[in-house]
Parts: sequence; structure tokens; C-alpha cells
Amino acid sequence: MFSRFADWADHIIDNVDRVVEHMEGMTAEQVRDDRKSSDAIERCLERISEAVYRFHRAGVDLALYEPDIRWVDIRVFGNRLRHEYDAVAPDLIEAILTTNLTDLRQAASRLRDRFEAEP
Repeated sequence: MFSRFADWADHIIDNVDRVVEHMEGMTAEQVRDDRKSSDAIERCLERISEAVYRFHRAGVDLALYEPDIRWVDIRVFGNRLRHEYDAVAPDLIEAILTTNLTDLRQAASRLRDRFEAEP
């Protein structure tokens, strides 16, 4: 069970890294105007949300381990991307991209390490 948790944390890390890679050399505004980049980044954000949702579905409250991350907002955002994609404002994506994704990556890394250490 804990190995699955470590895998899900790895999915978050990998997709944060992909977002950073897709944004390389671009501002959030440039990403918004470039359809390929914005589509790729939205898909990465959707996968991050799905990984967070898997923890929730398994009964793991990530806020107990990493209280500074807004896990519920991340999970809910994925639902918006999947079911209300036409109502997701570009400004919202831009706001996410200009926040510190490093904090999310570091939190996911600590989660992975914790779950890999579990027997």
C-alpha cells in the first residue's frame, strides 16, 4: 500500500517538473498564448490533481503530513479541468503557474520519502 503512495507522490513530482520544463524560457502570459504549451501544462496539472485525488480516495489526509499545501484546492481544480474545462479562466492557470510550484514539489518529495520508508 505504501509503495502506491510513494508512486503517487512521484507522479506529483514528475508533473511539476514537466510544468517547469514546458515553461522554460516563457512567462505565464506567453504560455497562455501558446496553445501547445498551455494544453501540455493543463494536462500536467490534471495529473497532479489526480494523484492528490488518489490519496484522498485511499483515505490519506495529506494535510496531516504537509499542512502548508492546499491539497483540497488541488484536488478540486482537477475536477474543474475535467468537467468544467470551458469555464477555467486563463488567469487561473496563470495564477497557478506564478505561484511557487517548488513548495508543492518539495512537499511531494517529503511524502515520497516518508512512504518509501514505511514497511
